[in-house]
Amino acid sequence: MFDTLVRMIDAQGDEVPASEFFPAASRNRLLRAIDRWVIGASLSYCAKTPLDCVFIKLSSESIIDKTLVTWLTKAVASANVAPGQLCFEVTEENATQYLTQTLALAGELQAQGHLFAIEHFGVGRDSGRVLAKLPMRYLKIDGSLMQGLTT
Repeated sequence: MFDTLVRMIDAQGDEVPASEFFPAASRNRLLRAIDRWVIGASLSYCAKTPLDCVFIKLSSESIIDKTLVTWLTKAVASANVAPGQLCFEVTEENATQYLTQTLALAGELQAQGHLFAIEHFGVGRDSGRVLAKLPMRYLKIDGSLMQGLTT
């Protein structure tokens, strides 16, 4: 299993973590385009590399994008990748904020054979509701809950 990470390369050739450029991308409504670029890159990787599953994070812009599943269906078919190799994940925060849209998206993705996950689970204001409502294959518990667990 692989988890996708997005990095930008600056003018000096250094990696810039997503946390540094995503706020600007969000303000300029570029997250949908970034998500689709990541999906495309992940499909290319899956087509060349034998693997069981790659996790792909979706932004709030993609959660509410009614054209995503149609676009994804065509992209997966042209890449010749098995849908079960892709697991799309959303944060618990976004799932809570856009619960109706997330539920619809998860259902459509699963109908296509894709997997679905919630990440950063357990720190939201209504974790139980998200857990009860959303059909997910994986649940990624927020790291802050794991710190000090042994003590």
